[in-house]
Amino acid sequence: MKTFTWAHFFSGTLLLLLTAYFVFTWIKGRQLRRDSKELLWLLKTDLSDYYKNGEIIGMPPPRAERILYKMRDLMQSQYSLQLIEKQIEYSALQSQINPHFLYNTLEAIRSQALFNKQAEIAAMTEKLGRFFRYCISNREDIVTIQDELDNIRDYFFIQQYRFENRFSFDVLCSAPLDKAIPKMTLQPIVENAIFHGLEQKRGRGAVTIQVIQTQCKFYITISDNGIGMSEEQVIRMNQKLQRLEKQNKAAEAYRKGIALTNVNNRIKLQFGEEYGLRVCSVEGQGTDVEVCIPVMELREVHRQA
Repeated sequence: MKTFTWAHFFSGTLLLLLTAYFVFTWIKGRQLRRDSKELLWLLKTDLSDYYKNGEIIGMPPPRAERILYKMRDLMQSQYSLQLIEKQIEYSALQSQINPHFLYNTLEAIRSQALFNKQAEIAAMTEKLGRFFRYCISNREDIVTIQDELDNIRDYFFIQQYRFENRFSFDVLCSAPLDKAIPKMTLQPIVENAIFHGLEQKRGRGAVTIQVIQTQCKFYITISDNGIGMSEEQVIRMNQKLQRLEKQNKAAEAYRKGIALTNVNNRIKLQFGEEYGLRVCSVEGQGTDVEVCIPVMELREVHRQA
C-alpha cells in the first residue's frame, strides 16, 4: 500500500534502531562487568618497563596485552553506541517533522487555491491532507466502519480528480457503523478495484460498498463493474485467501492479489481463521470482494489486545 510508505519507513527504522541499541547495551553491560576485574588488575600493574614515550619497547604480559586490546575495542564500541543514539534521535525527529511538513504544505496550497478562487484544487488538497492524517498520524490499528468509509470517500474524491470523474462511488448500508474494523481494510480493496478493474474499462465505471450485518458478523462487499477476472484466477485467489499465508514469489508475480492477501492476513490474525476475504468475479462484467469480520465494539477489541 503506497499510503503507508512514510509511516512504515520511519516507524520501522526507529524500531530496528531501538532494538539494536538495547541489545548492544545489554551485551556490552555483561562484558563490562566481566572485564571489570581485568581492568582493575591493569591499573595496579606497573607497565613502565614495556612502554616508553608511547612506544612498545618490550613484550608486555599476555594478560595486559589482551586487556589493552579490549580497551581499544571498548572505545570504538562507545563511539558506535553514540552514533546509534544520535541516529535514534534523528529518526524520531524525522518521524515527527515529515508528516507535519506535509500537512502544512498541503494547507498552504489549499489556502493559495482559495485565494485564487480555485475551489476544486482547494477541495482536493483538503481531502488529501485528511487522507494522509488518517493513514499516517492516526495511531489506532482498530477504527470504526464509519471511519473507514469516510477515508474511502476522501480517497475516491482524489482519484476522481485524476480520472476526470469517470468513476462513481456509492455506499449502501442500513447497519450501525460504529463497530470495529482494522484500519486500512477497505482502501486497498477499493484501490485494487480502480487500478485493476476500472482503469482498463472503456466508458464509465462504478464502485459500490454494501454493508450487511447479521447477528454476529459484518459482510462488507466492495463491487466494481470493471474488466473482472477469469474463473481460474478467481479459484486460485480464493484458495490463497482460505488460509493465512506468507507472500511468496508466485503471489508477487500476480500483483492483483497482493493487497487482498495482506488485508486477509491482517483480519485473520486479528479475529481468527473463520474471517477474511472472498472474491467473486465474472470476466468482462466486474468483481466483488466480500470482507467478513465479527460484530465487535471498539472497546472489546482494545480489551483483548
